[in-house]
Parts: sequence; structure tokens; C-alpha cells
Amino acid sequence: MSESDDLRRNIADLSDRLERVERRLGIPSGRAPEPAPPVRAPASPPAAPGPPPAPAPPPTGPTAPESTTTTAAATPPPPRTPPVTPPVTTTPLDEAVAPPVSPPVSPRPTRRPLEVLIGAKVAAWVGAIVVVMGAALLIKLGIDEGLWGQLPVPVRALAIAAFGVALLAAGELALRRITRAASVGLFSAGLGVLYLDAMACATRFDLVPPGAAFLLMAVVAVAGFAITWRTKSRTIGVLSLIGGYATPLLLGLGTSDNLIVLFYLTALLGIALALSAVQPAVFRPLRFVALGGQILLGLIWFVVASGDRMAALVFASGWWTMVLVETLVAAAREQSGRANAVAMLVATAAYVSAGVVLIAPPATGLDWRGPFMLAVAVLGLATALQFGPSLDALRRRPRSALDKLAVALWAQSGVLVAVAIAIQFEGFGLTVGWLALVIAGVEMGRRLPSRGTEVFAFVLWTLTVAYLALVGLLIATGLGGVDGLESKLFRWSGFLVNRWSVAVGLAVGVSIFAAHRFAGPLRTWRTLPVIMTFAAALGWMGMTAMQGSGLPITSAWIAGAVVLLGLGVLGVRGRVFEAGLLVLAASGGRWLLVDAIAPRLATGWDATGVRPFLNGQLAHAIVIATVAVGAGWAMTRSRLSERRAAGGGWSTLTAWIAVIASIVVLFGFTFEVDAMIQRAHDLGPYPRDLLRGLWFAGLWGIGGLAMTAVGRVSRHSLLTVCGWAITLAAVAAWATGGALLWRLGRSALDVSAFLNLQLAMAVTATLALLAAGRLVPATLHDTLRLSPRVIGAAAATVIALIAGSLEIERIFAGDAMATQAGLSVYWAFFGVGLVVAGFALRRALARYAGLALLTVTVGKVLFVDLATVERVWRVASFLVSGLLLVGTSVLYTKLSPRLLGGEDRVAG
Repeated sequence: MSESDDLRRNIADLSDRLERVERRLGIPSGRAPEPAPPVRAPASPPAAPGPPPAPAPPPTGPTAPESTTTTAAATPPPPRTPPVTPPVTTTPLDEAVAPPVSPPVSPRPTRRPLEVLIGAKVAAWVGAIVVVMGAALLIKLGIDEGLWGQLPVPVRALAIAAFGVALLAAGELALRRITRAASVGLFSAGLGVLYLDAMACATRFDLVPPGAAFLLMAVVAVAGFAITWRTKSRTIGVLSLIGGYATPLLLGLGTSDNLIVLFYLTALLGIALALSAVQPAVFRPLRFVALGGQILLGLIWFVVASGDRMAALVFASGWWTMVLVETLVAAAREQSGRANAVAMLVATAAYVSAGVVLIAPPATGLDWRGPFMLAVAVLGLATALQFGPSLDALRRRPRSALDKLAVALWAQSGVLVAVAIAIQFEGFGLTVGWLALVIAGVEMGRRLPSRGTEVFAFVLWTLTVAYLALVGLLIATGLGGVDGLESKLFRWSGFLVNRWSVAVGLAVGVSIFAAHRFAGPLRTWRTLPVIMTFAAALGWMGMTAMQGSGLPITSAWIAGAVVLLGLGVLGVRGRVFEAGLLVLAASGGRWLLVDAIAPRLATGWDATGVRPFLNGQLAHAIVIATVAVGAGWAMTRSRLSERRAAGGGWSTLTAWIAVIASIVVLFGFTFEVDAMIQRAHDLGPYPRDLLRGLWFAGLWGIGGLAMTAVGRVSRHSLLTVCGWAITLAAVAAWATGGALLWRLGRSALDVSAFLNLQLAMAVTATLALLAAGRLVPATLHDTLRLSPRVIGAAAATVIALIAGSLEIERIFAGDAMATQAGLSVYWAFFGVGLVVAGFALRRALARYAGLALLTVTVGKVLFVDLATVERVWRVASFLVSGLLLVGTSVLYTKLSPRLLGGEDRVAG
């Protein structure tokens, strides 16, 4: 039979199958019934198909019959007509040559039904396991009942092997006659029985030694791989690998069989990787099964049978190389992009772990584990450069399988270098090595540019910071340091300098440098530089707080803030200036709470040991305020002012900095005044608490006025308002703590009237409030809802009433009746004065206050003076109060038309 006949037969068979599929799917074929094939001479070539032609003249030539030739010779020629293409009869071969017609799109097949899944696959697996268990039970039954005693030992083993071979033969028959799925269970059961028979020959029958049984099981494994290749079944391949890797464990081979086991494991891995490379669509998962078995059994073997470590390391290197070659082949074919990277990373992790186990650290000399990891990193890096897209793999997102494998090799090389540094060095050396690697990663990521390299540098930086933080925590809790980092080097300016503090200082510098380089053109993640900068600031504050005590800690914080602010002014990126402001604010808070207030609250505080106004505490306050003012100036005068122009809110922040700086200075002077009062032994008639409150009120009143003036000149409305609010608070503090609350339950001070500190501080605070109110711009009145001038006038009126009442008490000191009458007269005149001022200024609030005070005065005259005051003073009190009330009535009667006319001004 010729080749063309075979081709026609195959095409006809395919055509029949296609028709059956179309009928099953309900798709009309659209083809006419196939005519019977015509008889054609072998030499006649096929003609091209064409439209149905008109009747053509009979054919002539050597292939035509004789009768046709004779008839053509006797008949006269027909009239001349245009040439017509002769009819052509097509055959299946002609249809195969013709261009194919695309079939209609069929619906996507649905997922395999659960019934078919259970009946085909699950039943095969379960059936194979049950058959193997049945064979094992049969062997055990024969041993327990003595049934095997009638058969020689070789016959027993051969009988079980024959049963396994019979299952394999049945599997082959099912493969040929039915389908591949039908043969999986039989093949699996046959291989399991053969594995069981080989193991029983050594453990139950004592027919062969363990080494021979090992070879038998290896032969069964090879047969399983052959069946895997024959059936293209992934299931049989997985079972063959599992059985192959379980063989050494089941037989329990001793240390004398190390080389046999290592060669055996090499063969298993090689077969699995070869199948994965040749048939990746089917056998790619065998790669990971082999890796799992190699890792599990190999590591167990390396730990238990640790006789020849060098041979084991050589075999482990060979296994790693095999995986590397197979993943490179798959990546070069654009297969399994992510799977290649995962397999390579898993293999490398297992390889270096085995190397760490096998290369024991020597008692003295060089530890070769670090160089070993470094060598593996260099090999991976060289592979990525040789077979990958060179440095382009780091510049762009990996697209091809080879790109992904190259990125994985780069990543594993970086990790291995970091681990090698951790193994080779300790403590300070580890920190320095990792920080150097961070700088290298940041610079490499910036220059390529490469996002992945920068992220790797950030991760390694995070590990370094976490390591230093853990060591610091151990040192702080007294549990000891790590790797000698807690060892003392020297002490300087109240600070204990050890290896850990030096390492933290290096980490702070590297963090700021990396943050600056991170924030370049690439801008990987904008939060990373900010995290690094603020972590550096917090690290500096934490380290100095642990290594120092007292004011030197605040000094170190101020120094750190100055450095950060200066770097920010110079253009260092990464939000360094903002970190400097944070450290400066923390310095001010620490100075206030820890250095100033906490010692005064502690028992046994002595103020005599410090020179007033010439001490470190006040100097720190002035320095903090000076640095804050300088930072505010830099924000408005340097290149940082561009942020304010861009809407960065620098103006408000600058004003707040000025406010905080002013408050710190005020607290500094307040604590100095307090120290002076504490050191004073003779305070005269003034109690210590009252004297402290009076001085504080006057000092804060003057300080608030100064803040208001500076804010008005510098056009910082926030500073202006805060200064005015401080003066108002100072007046309120005098009225409450310096007058009313102190006077309750006490007699008046035995001091001169009108010439005493209490009145002087009242006048000082009140004048400061009135002056500050006039400095507040009129544009802020709407924001404050009330005029600062009106509020100042009202506060001044209250202070005048309280201070005048205190002075009346001092004038009539020792005469209670005269004091009460004097208070009544003073209050009455004061109320009338408020009413007159209210009419003159057209302020309703002043008139209301005057009437209220007159009402209180009348009540006092009727209920207090009438009962307690002598006749003379009582008469004077009644006459003066009555006359003033009458005058007030006359005044209201005369001026009431103006009030009804609406000419009164609204208060505020």
C-alpha cells in the first residue's frame, strides 16, 4: 500500500470522526453527501476546483478509450466557443490540500462532573492503596498463620512479585484497550506491591541484605518512572517519587551506605528534573515533589549519618546545580515563570541550610560558613548576569520567565550576602556590615534606577534597626547585651559610650543619608524616606536617654535637633527639617516636665544649690527658644519658604514655633523666680505661696505683652493673639490666686496702703493687658468675636474694684465697722462711676455693671451695715449710698431720651 493511500484513509477516518462530533453537539455539517470516488488513471493530475462548467468535449489523449478517439475523428469540429474549465471531481486528499474552513465556535466544555472525578481518579487512588494494604495483610497473615512455611522463601517473594507484575500487565492492557485514566490505579497498585515485596525481602523474609533490597526498590522506582513516561501520567510519577524517597527510610540503611544513598537520591532528583524538562506540561509538578523529598530526606540524612561531611556537601552542591540548570532551561523556553523562581529560591534555601549543618564552625580560626554563603551568592549573581537580561532585570518589571528567574537570583544573592555577614561577624561588625549593604543597595537602586533594590535596602535597614532596638531593650532591662555590644568604651560629658551607642550613632547617620538618597528622582514610596528619617530621630533620642542622665540628655536632644534643622536648611531631603522640629519640641517638653517640674515635685528639693539666672536650666530654656526662633526664621528666609508659597502651611507652623519658644522662655524665668523665692529666708509680711503667685502674674503679664508686640511687628497674628491671651490669663491669675482665693479665711496683709507688691502686680498685669489689647489688629476682632480692648477694659474694671477694696481694708485696718462703711461708700462711688462712664461712652455693658454693683451695695448697706456698723458709720453709709442712688436716678431721667432714641452703642 502506497503512502498516498494511507494518507487518504487517515483523512477519511478523521472526517468520519468530525461528523460524529458534529452530530453529538447538534451542529449541522453543511456538506453534501460524499459521491462515490471516480475511477481515475494514476497519471492524471488533479485539477483545481471551479464553478459548474458547460458540457465539455470528450477527453483526448493516451488515457481516453479507443471508442472515444474514433468518434472524435469522424465528427466534424463544432463551432468555436470560449474555453471552459473542465469538471473536476474532488477526493478526500484534495479536501486535505484545500485551505481548511474554520469550524463554528463551540461552547466551552463544562467542568468535569463530581461523579466522574470520584469514579475515575479518587477510585484509582483509593483502589491502589487498598490493594497494597491487602497485599501487606496477606503477607502478615501468611507469617502469623504459618501459611508461608510450606513455601520456600524465594517462592514467597516471587509470588508477591508475580502479583505486582500481573497488576502492571493489567494496567498496560487497560492503557491500550480503555484509557490512560483507567490504567492509573492498576499501575499504582502494581508498583506499590513491588515496593512492598522488595522491602519484605529484607525485613520479613530475610532473603537479601538491606543493600540488595535497596537496589531492588531502586529498580522498582526506575520501572515506575518508565511507566510514568509510557503513560504520561502525573499520578504515577508522584507515587514513584514518594516510593523512591521512602525506600531508605523504610529499610533503615546504616551509615555504611552513605554513598549508595547519596547516589540514589541524585538519581531520583535527576529523573524527576529530566521528566520536568522533557514534558513540562505534564511533569512540571514532579520538580517540586522531588525538591520536597530531597530536602526532607537529605537534611535528615545529613544530620543522622554525618560521617563524611565533605562528600555530603559535594552531593548537595550537585543537587543545587541540577535544579539551577533545569530552571534555566525552563526559563529559556519561557515556561513556568514564577514556578522557576520559587523552585530556585527553595533549592537555595535548602542548600545553604545543609551547608550550615555540614560546615561545623571551628573552635578557632576562620568560620567557613560565611564564605560558603558568599560563594553561593556570587554563583547565583554570575548566573543572573550571564543568562539573564543583565542589569535590566532590576530596572524594569520582570515580564518573561528568564527575567523572573534573574530577579530571583539577584534577590537570593542579596539575602545570602546579608546572612553571610550575620554569620561571619558579631555585634558591632554585623551592624556595620548591614549598614554598608544598605548604603550599597540605596545607591545601586538610585543609579540604575531599581525599585526592587531600594526595597531590599529598606528591608535590610529595618532588620538592622530592629536588631539594635532589641539589643538596647536587653541592655535597659538588665538582661545583658548581645555579642559584646554592651561593653563600655569610655564616659564623656555624663554619657556612657559603649559599642551599642556607637552602632546606634552609625545607624542614625546611615538612615539620614539613605533617606536623602531615597527621596531622589525615583521616589519609590514617598513614605519610606520619612520613616527612615523619623526613626533616626527617635533612635538618637532613645540612645541618649539610655546612656545619659539629667540635663545632658536635653543637651543631646537639642544638638540633634540643630543638626537635623541645619541639614534641612541645606537641602537634605526626607523631611529632615520636620524631624528636627519634632526633636526640638521633644527637647522643650523634656526640659519642662523632667528637668524643671519633676525636681520641684520631688521630696527634698533644694533651691539653694543653684545660682539664680546663671544656671544650666535657664540656659537650656534660652537655647531651645533661640533654636526655635532660628528655625522659624529659616522657614521664612531660606529655600524652605518655597513650601509656604506652595501652600505647605509654613506660616502657621512658624507662628506656633514662636509661641512655644516664648512660652519656654517664660517658664524658664518663672522657675528662676520660684527658685529665688524658695531660697529667700525673710519674705516679710508676704506668705510664700502668695508671693509666688504675685510674681508669676506680673512676669507672665509682661511676657504676654512682649509676645503681642513681637507678633504685631512680625505680622504673626497667632503670636499676637496668644500674647494677649497670656496677659489676660495673668490678670485672671492675680484676681483669683493673688487676691480673692487667698483672701478667703485670711485677714488683710499688714502692708502699707497703695505701696505694696500686691497692688503693684495688679497694676502691672492690668496695664499689660490694656496695652496688649491695643496692639491686637482690628482685623482680628471679628475672629475673636469680642474686642480685646473691651475685654481689657472689663478686666481692668474688675481688678480696680478688687484692688481698691483691698486697699480700703488696709486704710481702715483694725476697725471693722469703718472698713465695712468704707467698702459700701467705695462700691457706691464705683457703681455710679460705671454708670456715668456707660453714658459717656455709650456702653450699655458699663451701665449694667454699675447698676448691678449699686444693687449689691444697697443690699450690703441694708443687711450688713445696718446690723454690724456703729451709728456714725451707719449714717455715713446710708447718706452716701442714698445720695448716689438719687443722683443715678436723676442721670437716667435726663439721659433716657437718648437711650430710647437708639443712640446707644453696642458693647464690643
